[in-house]
Amino acid sequence: MEVSAEVVQTLNIRAKRRDTFELNVSVTDSDGADFDFTTHTALMHVRDAASEDGTLLVTLTTADSSITLTDGTIALLKSAAGMDVEAGEYFYDLQITYPDGSVKTWLEGGFTVTDDVTV
Repeated sequence: MEVSAEVVQTLNIRAKRRDTFELNVSVTDSDGADFDFTTHTALMHVRDAASEDGTLLVTLTTADSSITLTDGTIALLKSAAGMDVEAGEYFYDLQITYPDGSVKTWLEGGFTVTDDVTV
């Protein structure tokens, strides 16, 4: 998927319970060039409600390298153990923190976890 750094994008995600989750998102700036993520950080939460009051189920962050930011790409990677979440319909958002400390939500949407047949 490709997104622009200019506005919040809605992306509904489907993942399998107890499978490694991986998603790469291409990001361009207003000129169409790869977005420069130098010194940016990122945080993504998956919750059972579309608010901070929902139970936190999955966290991805640049702090633990489950999110990596390179020029033009946001790469999400969560281990199979980290995806041992009950099947269901959840919500997420992904926030980017800029070098000046400002925080912007770039992606949001539904996060569906489906049962895995093979366990």
